Amino acid sequence: MGIGLVATAHFANDTVTSMVPALLPSLAARFRLDAADLALFASVFAISTSLPQPLFGLLADHVGRRWVSAMGLGVSALLIAGLSTASSVPWLWLALLVGGLGSSALHPAGLGLARASSTGSPGLAVAVFSSVGMAGGAVGPVLAIGVASVWGLEQLAWIAVPVALLALLLGSSGQRATPAPTRPAPVNVGRQLLKGPVVGLTCVALLTNLVMLTFTSAVPVWLVVERGFTETSSVIGLTLATFSFAAAVGGILGGILARRVRPARLMVGSLATSVFALQGTLLAVPASAPYFLAVASAGALLGLHSPLLIAKAQELTPGAESAVAGVLLGATSGAAGVIYAGLGAAQSAFGIGPMLAVVSLLVLPAAHLAAVSLRPHPPKHAPLCAGVCAHDHHGCAVLASAA
Repeated sequence: MGIGLVATAHFANDTVTSMVPALLPSLAARFRLDAADLALFASVFAISTSLPQPLFGLLADHVGRRWVSAMGLGVSALLIAGLSTASSVPWLWLALLVGGLGSSALHPAGLGLARASSTGSPGLAVAVFSSVGMAGGAVGPVLAIGVASVWGLEQLAWIAVPVALLALLLGSSGQRATPAPTRPAPVNVGRQLLKGPVVGLTCVALLTNLVMLTFTSAVPVWLVVERGFTETSSVIGLTLATFSFAAAVGGILGGILARRVRPARLMVGSLATSVFALQGTLLAVPASAPYFLAVASAGALLGLHSPLLIAKAQELTPGAESAVAGVLLGATSGAAGVIYAGLGAAQSAFGIGPMLAVVSLLVLPAAHLAAVSLRPHPPKHAPLCAGVCAHDHHGCAVLASAA
């Protein structure tokens, strides 16, 4: 199976799932939902698309990545069909809960298919898979707002048809991918994930995921409730598309710059400076050039650190690379969704704009945690002269002979 079909499936899946934040204002108007309700919807969807990923990854390794990917994409088609045609709030809940599982299944299984599709350069195949998915995440909001504003929310259900057909094609094409052999994990995997700098990096991922989830879920509602835009305004879709596309570009840029600049410096610097872009989004006039510049800067700076963060955590946990990636990608996203549910009441009480401003400040402790976690540490059994070896080799030799 070629990387093209797998990447196209990722594009379709992320196009559908990225429509959800853009449709929140329309759903609020249809069902008379308040900010707390919408925050809970976004939270449940984030949990559904993230927490089960490790389990679906294990399932894909046992029954076949191709079939799990196809079934996941098919369920994602049900998501957009359910959201656009739901007649009551319980049906919305069902669509979010079940539909989110599709994305949770496709990502780990599709990633395995991408690696298996290119034995010569698996890293390049994974990069293509990821970047095409991010492109879908940028297209989704614009497509959702465009269709809903011209033909109505119900007509979005037709998007499920090509997505479902693509899922059938994915399931019936190619041969079953053979799971790649994995080296046995060390017995202290749990200890590796629960101590040292990995804990700090996990907290960094949690804080930044919470900031990004709050931005993509609350900004559309903020534009409608506090800035006077209509529920189907193109500004909503363009805002989310700009943020997602910039985050994708930022991730690629981070990988390129890491060859010349220390990854730790890149991560800390991008997180610390992103606070200005996030605050600038709230201060600028929506739909103006400075507004979109701030949105793009926020997305790029937040996206820049993500691949570097994962790579560093994997470097610190030899033999447990998949486990730590699952924690930083899936578990922290799910936890962010749980926390965001609690922010809904605060949005209702204090306003959406003020809460966006407060939550965006979380990138500052994230930057501090990254700096502390990535601080170089001397080897555990370093010689007594470790601090002077670089400057006084004669003194080091004397101390070493004395020891």
